[in-house]
Amino acid sequence: MSEIIVILEIKDAVLFEAYENKVLEIMKDHGGQLVRVFNVDVAGVESSPSNATEVHHLKFPDLQKFKNYRVDYQLLALKEKRKEAIQNTTILVSKN
Repeated sequence: MSEIIVILEIKDAVLFEAYENKVLEIMKDHGGQLVRVFNVDVAGVESSPSNATEVHHLKFPDLQKFKNYRVDYQLLALKEKRKEAIQNTTILVSKN
């Protein structure tokens, strides 16, 4: 089992929600699941609907399934939607 932490700096909450709904379906096709979402405050940054940070805990059966998800043609087709909704992304993959 591969566990992944994704830190998302969201710039448009409405666009992000629409994007996320599509992405979760694609993730399921690769055996991935969204385990938990944390809405967090970043020190020194004021959160708002147009400027928020979320931390997602994901699980995939193995690292290769996660890699396959990341290059899925359906996910890649959403690239522009992603740019409109998300400012920055940090991905942390468990070594365990």
